[in-house]
Amino acid sequence: MPKVEKPKIDTPLSVPSGPESRFSLCESSAALRHLEEHGFVVFSSIISCEEIKTAKDLFWDWMEALNGNISRFDHSTWKSEGWPGRLNNGIIYQNGIGQSDYLWYLRTRPNVKEVFRHVWETNDLITSFDGCCSFRPWKTDPSWRTYGGWYHFDQSAQKKGKHCVQGILSLTDATAETGGLVILKDSFSKFDYLSKRFSAKFKKRKAQDFISTPKYDEILTSQPLLVTCKAGDLILWDSRTIHCNSPALSLPATLDQIDVESPLKKRSKSCNSFDDSKSEDSIVSASNTELIRLIAYICMTPFSKASKEIIENRKEAVREYVTTSHWPHQFQPTKEPANSVRIHRKIEELSEEQRFLIGYRDGVD
Repeated sequence: MPKVEKPKIDTPLSVPSGPESRFSLCESSAALRHLEEHGFVVFSSIISCEEIKTAKDLFWDWMEALNGNISRFDHSTWKSEGWPGRLNNGIIYQNGIGQSDYLWYLRTRPNVKEVFRHVWETNDLITSFDGCCSFRPWKTDPSWRTYGGWYHFDQSAQKKGKHCVQGILSLTDATAETGGLVILKDSFSKFDYLSKRFSAKFKKRKAQDFISTPKYDEILTSQPLLVTCKAGDLILWDSRTIHCNSPALSLPATLDQIDVESPLKKRSKSCNSFDDSKSEDSIVSASNTELIRLIAYICMTPFSKASKEIIENRKEAVREYVTTSHWPHQFQPTKEPANSVRIHRKIEELSEEQRFLIGYRDGVD
């Protein structure tokens, strides 16, 4: 008898999160309570405007070195044929991006580590070697628009409790007009229950830490939340939280449709290139030659969670320019395309902070 699949459930449209989920670093206690209660939180102004500019330059340095066909100043060169990563969701994971100067610069920003120090109550941390995500201005080319709805967990059903807190360091504002991280709020608290309900799904991928949410499951009737933030903010979420990324929820407004405090008018204050004094035409033109979204995936966990074998694998990964998943204390290298550029890095070239975040420890190595 043929298998009859249950009808797909229509997930409600996402709604943007508000200021109640955004905290400064000096409000870390309240921020961590929000993380524990809701499975996500936003730390505000973790990196400065100057650091954002430096990071963006490093990203484009990496992009322009890939094949020589991409120019940061000419969006006509941002064609899908030469653009790296998964075009359907914007995630970039190949060509050694996880060991790029772009990612390493952001991992070593003092406030980034300080946030994770609060999360784990230790300074003895190691970092993930994962990649980044970019959204091209799809108003220029509709085929550049990414897809949403690929909800998933990033933790195996075999793992009980909190094992990992993931991070997104955003170099651009995230609003309904840009898209970004979407979560099912409080879903992390139902993880054990959901893992039992998805037992058939989990059984096939027992030890894997990427578990897709069945398209017919009732959890998808929950109200999704688009986690909004400002450029320079760090978003954290519990790996047991159901999430994905999403394209824009609404079309960009014109200047006469938005108020003075809107994200577009405040771009210059949020370290983007727009200026309030410019005309509407110049702002629209600028927005079409800027990435809608540029973020770095950063996760840190205690050194004590990693075995000696994992630490050795991590050292080799840095030498061989290997990108990994978001798990610092597990070794899960990404499967890179065969044409990836292979570069080798000398450990002596790394800073003391980089070596520490890899897993080198004085008196041990």
